[in-house]
Amino acid sequence: MSKRSHSRLYGEQLDLATPRQWQELVPKDILQEVADQHGGDETDGKLRAPVHFWILLVGVLSKGCSSLKDLIGRTQERFGTPLGWKNEDKPWVTPSALSQRNKDRPVAYWRCLYQRLREHHFGGGWLRKVWQRRFQDIEAIDSSTFRLMARLRHVFLPSGSGGAKKGSANRKGALKIHQVYHVGDELPADVAIGSAREHDAKGVKKVLQQACKGVLYLIDRGYCSFELWRNIDNAWAWFITPLKTGMVYEHLKWLNPKKQRDRVRDELVKFPGMTEGDDFYVLRLVQILQEDGTWWSYVTNLTDSEWLTPEDIQEIYRLRWRIEIFFRHLKHTLNMGHWFAESEAGVQAQLYAALIGYLLSQVVLLWVSREAGIAPEQYRFTTVVHELAAWFSSQLHINHLLPWEDLLDRVRRNAYEKDCRRNSQCFMSLSA
Repeated sequence: MSKRSHSRLYGEQLDLATPRQWQELVPKDILQEVADQHGGDETDGKLRAPVHFWILLVGVLSKGCSSLKDLIGRTQERFGTPLGWKNEDKPWVTPSALSQRNKDRPVAYWRCLYQRLREHHFGGGWLRKVWQRRFQDIEAIDSSTFRLMARLRHVFLPSGSGGAKKGSANRKGALKIHQVYHVGDELPADVAIGSAREHDAKGVKKVLQQACKGVLYLIDRGYCSFELWRNIDNAWAWFITPLKTGMVYEHLKWLNPKKQRDRVRDELVKFPGMTEGDDFYVLRLVQILQEDGTWWSYVTNLTDSEWLTPEDIQEIYRLRWRIEIFFRHLKHTLNMGHWFAESEAGVQAQLYAALIGYLLSQVVLLWVSREAGIAPEQYRFTTVVHELAAWFSSQLHINHLLPWEDLLDRVRRNAYEKDCRRNSQCFMSLSA
C-alpha cells in the first residue's frame, strides 16, 4: 500500500470514528494526537487506533453486543461498504485478530487517551457540589475482584489457595482491580490490576506510587499498612482508615472528657510498628458506639480535635462508599462481566475503555443536570449510561447518526421529580 493510500485510509477511519455528532464528547484532535503518539498505526493492514477505540467503547457500553463476534459483524455491516470491508467469504477482522490488536496496542495508548479526555472535560475542576474546601481533594482507595473467562486463566491465577498449578477447583481466572477514586467529582483516577490472590498491601504500591500533598485518603481496611501510613504522613497528606482487629497500640492522651467516653472515645495513640529509632508517629484513634452495640474504630493523622470532631471523621469516611457504587457500575452497568480480551494488555485495554465510558457518562450527566437546573442526584446514572450506549450504538444498529441534542433530551426526560435514590447528606457542610 502506497503512503498516499495509507494516509487516505487512515483519514477515512478517523472521520468515521469521530463523527461530528459526538465530537462534543471525544474531540477528533485528541483522538488523532493520542493515536499518533501511541497508536502504532504505521503497519499496513493494521486496525487503526481510532476505530479500535470506538469498537471497544461501544462494546463496554452496549448490552446488546453479546459477544465480540456480534460486535464485529455489526461494525462490518455499518462500515464495510465505505472502507472496502464488505466480503461475504471472510469478515474484515476476526475475533482472534481483534484480541491480538488488544495485545499489540500499547497500554499507554489507552491510559493517555483516558487522561487526555479527563483533563479536557474536568481539568478546570468540575465538582458536583461546592463542599469540603478544607482539603485539596478527597480520594478513596479500594479494590474489587473480577471473575474472568477460562481462556484468561493462564494470565491471572484463579482465586483461592489452590492456584492453577495446584489443581484449583476454580477453572476460571480472576483479577483484582486497585482503584484511586476522586470522591468530589466521582471520577476514577489511577488504576492498577493484578492477580486476585495478590494482597492489598502490595497492590496499593502499584496504584498509589506517590501520595499528594493536601489530599485526604479514605483507605479500606485491607490496605492497613504502617508503611502506607508513613508515606502519606511524610507527604503532608492525611488519611482515615478503620482499625484492624488485633492491632496493638499505646495510649498517649484523651481528647474528649471522661463523661463522653461511654459512647465516643477520642484519643492520641502510637503504634510500636511505626517507630523509627527514637522517632514515633502520633495518630488519632476515634471509636464511636453504634446503635447495634458495636464500636467502629478509625485511625487518622488528623489530630486536631477542634478542627474535626469524631462525628466529622465518621461522616467523612462514609464518603468512601462512593467507590463501591463505582465498582458496581463497572461490573454490572458497563458490561465488564464479559471480556473481549485474551491477554493481560487486552484486559487493560477493555478496562480503560470502560473507564472512558464511565467518564463520558458523567460528562453527559453533569451537562444535562446543569442545563436543566436539577441536581445530578435526580438522575439515575444507570439510565444515563444506557441512553449513551443507545446513542453510540445507533451507528451500528440502525445506520443512523442521532444529533447531540437528541441524547441530552432523552437523558433529561429521565430526571426524578424527587430524589429518592441517593442520600446526598454526606455532601452537606460538616459541623465546624
